[in-house]
Amino acid sequence: MTIASSNGFKRVESVSTAKSINGNENNQLETRPDRNTQNGHQPNLQPPLEELNQEMINAVSTILLGVGEDPQRE
Repeated sequence: MTIASSNGFKRVESVSTAKSINGNENNQLETRPDRNTQNGHQPNLQPPLEELNQEMINAVSTILLGVGEDPQRE
């Protein structure tokens, strides 16, 4: 059996350090902006409508019935 680490490469201990593009060490990683925001504005989140909520409840009930569970149990 061949082990992945025995394919001719020397094993080197990895050290996890964050480096910026110019190679300087940086302790803080730059994060991506939230997908719900645009150009720094607050997100415009809309709660689901009651009709959509009932559709989701029905879909979950269908899935539970399909796997043999009782959708009405607590």
